Amino acid sequence: MAKGSRKKETRPAIFSAAGLLRFSEEEESDIQVDPKAVAVFSAVVGIAMLVLYIASPL
Repeated sequence: MAKGSRKKETRPAIFSAAGLLRFSEEEESDIQVDPKAVAVFSAVVGIAMLVLYIASPL
């Protein structure tokens, strides 16, 4: 038998935990949020918290 003639066993496309995670992320949902919008929102909230903390009397 030649070296390259053996057929490889194929596993299902989703086998590992990372594959399952990717599969679950592909489900369609009603809410689609841009990751940049989440980053900007969290930065604005963080800056607002710092401003309020600095402005508050001790």
